[in-house]
Amino acid sequence: MFGPEKERYKPHVDWYNHILGALIRSNTEGTLSKAKMIFRGMEEFQNNSHDENSRSNNQGAIRPCWSSPDTVSYNTILFGLSQNPGIVQGKEAGELLQKMKENYGRSNNPSIRPDDVTYGVVLNALAQSGMAREAESILESLEEEYNDFLERSQSSDIARNDANIIVTPNNTMYNSVLNAFARSSDPNSACKAEALFSRMKTLSSTGKNPAAEPDIVSLSTVISCHSRSGTREGAERAEELLVTAVDLYSKGNAKMKPDIIVFNNVLSGWANISGSYDNEDEALDDAIPAERAETLLKRIDSFKNNQSLDINPIVQTYNIVLDCWAKSRRKGAAEKALNILRVMPSVGTPPDDCSYNSVLDAIASEMSRDADPSWIERAEELFEEMKRLRSAGKLTIKNITFHIIMNLYAKSSRIDGARKAEDLLRGMESDGVCVSDMTYNICIDACARRAFHRGNSKKAEHFLEEMISLSEKGNLHCSPKNHSFSSVINALAKSGDSDAVERAEKIMEKAEEMISPNSILYNSYLDCIVKNGGNGQTHKAESVLRKMISMRQSGRHDAQPTAFTYR
Repeated sequence: MFGPEKERYKPHVDWYNHILGALIRSNTEGTLSKAKMIFRGMEEFQNNSHDENSRSNNQGAIRPCWSSPDTVSYNTILFGLSQNPGIVQGKEAGELLQKMKENYGRSNNPSIRPDDVTYGVVLNALAQSGMAREAESILESLEEEYNDFLERSQSSDIARNDANIIVTPNNTMYNSVLNAFARSSDPNSACKAEALFSRMKTLSSTGKNPAAEPDIVSLSTVISCHSRSGTREGAERAEELLVTAVDLYSKGNAKMKPDIIVFNNVLSGWANISGSYDNEDEALDDAIPAERAETLLKRIDSFKNNQSLDINPIVQTYNIVLDCWAKSRRKGAAEKALNILRVMPSVGTPPDDCSYNSVLDAIASEMSRDADPSWIERAEELFEEMKRLRSAGKLTIKNITFHIIMNLYAKSSRIDGARKAEDLLRGMESDGVCVSDMTYNICIDACARRAFHRGNSKKAEHFLEEMISLSEKGNLHCSPKNHSFSSVINALAKSGDSDAVERAEKIMEKAEEMISPNSILYNSYLDCIVKNGGNGQTHKAESVLRKMISMRQSGRHDAQPTAFTYR
């Protein structure tokens, strides 16, 4: 086929763009890779459109195509990268933008010119990956081009014609960079976000760039930066900005109407530092974070009757406050959490499993200070309540709930604590809840704490044998790790059994076969030898020490001797 007839049947770029769009929108595994294969084929056609042999001989991660990519093609791939957040994808999006700019610079072909969608998607991809420096750099480059356009437009008709091709940095682009700051690990991200937010206000209020006007998303993202800082100053500043948003909205700025997400961001700031400022020995004039969070929760409740704001707390709102009390080290925190849990149904916000788990965590923290047996009874009542709600289809119970209750039994002073923990493990198995190495480790620890009672050390060994059997059958979630082996040997060390050292030695042999034992595990073995081996076992202890020293010399620093080793 030659000449015009060939062109008539050649696939158009729109056809390829429809396929790329369908693949990206399908959001199924492997579709992004397929889309990139087509896109690379389009790039190859662009680069070798006059060399049929070069194109046909290229195999691998490229699908032969007969049309060059355009802006839509680039934007579709960039969108796909933004939907799969990660450092690799963020870098790839930045590199693809740079390639697009270079191609446009060489060809001056308007069909591949980066547009506002291009920049918006790239900035979003970088934001999702927390790549704040790269996102900020692209935004600054855009601002420079825009400022240069503004200067030229005052004296040049040519510059006025550029208005159709210049990309104006808009609110969405600025918000993406703010989001990048919020997701980055930069300790100065909150300060940088505030500076950018101030720049947005200045650009819009002076008329230099009205498209940069900040909205509640902008302010909420700055609040998130402060909330994630993990400092009291950050939590305080987040709440100050919330007050600013409410004030601006009440004065007629509709773009600053706060929603429950903004309030939750502020509450998270207090949750992130709860426990850090709760030491009762410290003379603090300020309320502890949990108290501040509960005060803000009451304020949110007061907005229910404000038809203009229309703020209604959701389950997550209450859960953040419950989390604050769970993390608090203050006496009475469990009671505070229980009171909030009981209020939730009455305000039309039934608690979920996270709500109950936070209260159970608060009870666990209370039990670490107060051995009152009534606390474990109250935890049991909550667990039974959860099971009734689960039976009614109103709640799910995940393994974390079982683990919290199991830990309560394991760390309690109850003689039957190990048996109660095992009952829950078997309950998880019968309920189809995922059992893991953590589940077994809790049971082993419960046995180790009661190893002086007859049979508990053997029970700990039995749990380890179960883990090994399950892992050998392919259940890698239950594969024993250093902690598992160490806890069993601790149980043997406390048991006083005459054959404790011999059994510990077999466990060590199995550990060395399955994992890379660390210094904690070797120290547990040494402790067992010292407590149960008698004078005749000195050579075994010395042999273990020599092995640890040899490992350190060979680069195994996780197994090197510690102060505990030599005690």
